[in-house]
Amino acid sequence: MKILNSIRINRQVGDVWRILGEEFATPHIWASDITHAEAIGSPIAGEACDARSCNIKGMGKTKEKVTKFDPVQHELTYEVSEGFPFFVKRGGNHWKLEAHGSGTLVQMHATIETSGVFGAMLAPMMKLQMRGMLGRIGEELKYYAETGQPHPRKLRAMSAR
Repeated sequence: MKILNSIRINRQVGDVWRILGEEFATPHIWASDITHAEAIGSPIAGEACDARSCNIKGMGKTKEKVTKFDPVQHELTYEVSEGFPFFVKRGGNHWKLEAHGSGTLVQMHATIETSGVFGAMLAPMMKLQMRGMLGRIGEELKYYAETGQPHPRKLRAMSAR
């Protein structure tokens, strides 16, 4: 299954790339569905690392490995190496940032491959869940990039812990 999402952010590409690429290990600062994250891999550039561990609300702990990190083309691809339910064979996300006027167009392209009977039965529900998560992540990234502050949804999630 493929889930596509895009959002326009009123910040320059380099500012958004810093958050997504260079600060790859810290999405828990701004994304409400991620309760904790940390670098577990080797350095790539700046603060970026080639792998991270995330605690994701509703999913548990995942490990994500960078497969493409291009600060010139502003592209980031990672695969989830651990943490999906047993019926998910593989999954990942590809981010592409493009200058759009004085702002940035952020494109997200998540892919998930399920297997077996459970995978076939649960794929529609998982697609709905992932579509919602990507929508929230896009909104929260936009808010964080434009204001420098976590989205109110993230602040509520932090205070609920």
